[in-house]
Amino acid sequence: MAIRSSARSEADNARLRALATSYTERHSGMENYVLSWKIAFSIIGKLGLDPRSPAGRLANLVLVWLLLFCIPVAIAIATGDWQDAPLRTWALVAAIFGVLGAVIYAPLRSAIGDFLALHRLMADIRGLERLVAWERRWFNVRISLPVASAFAALMLALLLARVDQSRAPLHAGTIVVAAMLIYEVGEVLFTVIMLGVESRLLDRYDYDLYRLSPIDSVGMQRSIRGSNRLGLLVGLVATTIIVGFLVLLADQAALVGQIALALLGLAYVATAVGVLLPRLAMKRIVRAEKERELSPLQERLDDLAGRLSRLDEREEKELVRLRDTHDLIRRSSESVLPLSSVGQLLSSLIIPTITVALSQAGREFIARLFK
Repeated sequence: MAIRSSARSEADNARLRALATSYTERHSGMENYVLSWKIAFSIIGKLGLDPRSPAGRLANLVLVWLLLFCIPVAIAIATGDWQDAPLRTWALVAAIFGVLGAVIYAPLRSAIGDFLALHRLMADIRGLERLVAWERRWFNVRISLPVASAFAALMLALLLARVDQSRAPLHAGTIVVAAMLIYEVGEVLFTVIMLGVESRLLDRYDYDLYRLSPIDSVGMQRSIRGSNRLGLLVGLVATTIIVGFLVLLADQAALVGQIALALLGLAYVATAVGVLLPRLAMKRIVRAEKERELSPLQERLDDLAGRLSRLDEREEKELVRLRDTHDLIRRSSESVLPLSSVGQLLSSLIIPTITVALSQAGREFIARLFK
């Protein structure tokens, strides 16, 4: 059974706070396990800039643009295929993802930080220590790099196998840009899906939740809001990546339609695993907390009800008070997916779905537009 913060020693409370702060600070800092941000933040830091400042975000935009534009340009120069290089397309794709990288970090960090508010309520020191160790082991570039690279290699091989041979062959620089974008898809999928996998650990431990209605605990509600925002941001990233491929592979209209459908499917999977699994864990935590609070109340009520005709005035008042408290807890909500949350989660997938639908309906138009 959980020991409430008021009943724990000050040393134990301090230890829990330190562990929770260490966990949430590292976990919300995606530069710790996303390679692109790790490299960018390292370079920006060496320039004496705070990566989260306006100047740091601008530097991040420039770095991403240089990476996505200069590498294919260097390949075009090295291969002597400069004349046919789609420079404007590369520059546009680089600009799209430069802006995305510059503006999405802060909202993502904030959403993840809010999502982790539940972790700050953990009342189990050993459990939190195990969670910290698990996070450091799996949310790490040494894990995300090979996973995202393998995903990129597989998807790139499938992409090249389905290229329309009747059209102009893909430029080597375009293939490299596509590989980098697919790698980023792999990193996003890894991060979001691992949040879902991690949630399987959460209901093993005890939490300091509001006794009368655990779902209404401030930290629990903040975590739900963070989860909603995380779903919306994943939808935004998915939409941007789909648009990036629409621009990059405009001459391969049929292929880009297939890629858009695949990316949309991955967005649905990421939302299901990264958002819904944590919600199910929250529901189990709420139920466990309600049962923990109801059990001693039911034992006392059962004792009083067993001698109902012999109760004195004080015990009768106690019976009424305990019964009301018991009913209040029993009737408290367990819904971690209220209609507002369902609406937000569905809206997070509407934009990429519409983008894919438009790309499918206007393949030839898009091809002519960017030709």
